[in-house]
Amino acid sequence: MYIWIVAYRVKNEPLCRLLYTIIFIYHYFSGLSLFLVFPGNPVIVLTKKQGHAILIAVELDHFCKLKGESPIMYELLIADDEISSRSILASCFPWEEQGFHICGQVSNGLEALAFLKEHTVHAVLSDISMPSMDGIGLAKELAAKNGSRPIVVFLSAYDNFKYAQEAIRYGVRYYILKPADFSELKEVFNTIRKELDEKFQLETQEDLTATSDAIIQKVLSYCTQNYQNGTLSELADLLYLNASYLSQLIRQKTSKTFSDLLNDARMKQAALLLKDPEAKIYHISTEIGYVNPNNFARAFKAYWGVTPTEYRNHGKSKNI
Repeated sequence: MYIWIVAYRVKNEPLCRLLYTIIFIYHYFSGLSLFLVFPGNPVIVLTKKQGHAILIAVELDHFCKLKGESPIMYELLIADDEISSRSILASCFPWEEQGFHICGQVSNGLEALAFLKEHTVHAVLSDISMPSMDGIGLAKELAAKNGSRPIVVFLSAYDNFKYAQEAIRYGVRYYILKPADFSELKEVFNTIRKELDEKFQLETQEDLTATSDAIIQKVLSYCTQNYQNGTLSELADLLYLNASYLSQLIRQKTSKTFSDLLNDARMKQAALLLKDPEAKIYHISTEIGYVNPNNFARAFKAYWGVTPTEYRNHGKSKNI
């Protein structure tokens, strides 16, 4: 379910931030996807992705813009059987500055798998040597799963080539030696954040494309059902969209205007009605929304290349 919110430009920045905060909080707890349309500006999309509220804003003049940071906080799970080690990792490194939130701490691979079933996790920082199921076993299980998987980072006190080989086999590309060096952690997780950001942006673009395609399908359906007297303003109201934005989207996605699409629907309906030899052409003209039959005849010929009478007599047009 989507909710579309139409708003005018807000030039007062504090008011802008308040508006954004209220809408964002409502979205986060409702789970609904919100679309904000500002006249003269592209659409703002608030949607749910992987359990997180995310904001997509494009070229807005008077709205709070993203400052270039990662738009979401990625979830990180720490797996280490040494309580002190994982506690230090969780509390002594500025994870939030790197774009990560510690969503959980577990003591072995089995606990990690159980946690992953119930929570959204983007990355796992795992010790290799753990009881019940070690880090290699965890990486093996994750590599066998279909769909989206968290990025695994190995943390080990052993500089063992065999471990490195096993890590590569199961898709683990990051291997940090204990005790973890601050600068190395920062470098590794900065790289991971960029990788996740790219994935996020790709998924976001796919979401926007799917949403735009769904809107265009509704536009085409509207034209088919309302070819007599449909209007852009009425359609925009039905879709809870700004008419200017909708017009731009239609042109972008179809290379046609709304009037072109409505005319397509009218002319195709007229062609169908002309197959009935008993139907009067002036009645058909009125049926598809023309008051003047002469205007209909001109429009029909411009579209099909023949007059309505010629179309009926020959059953085809030059353009078919």
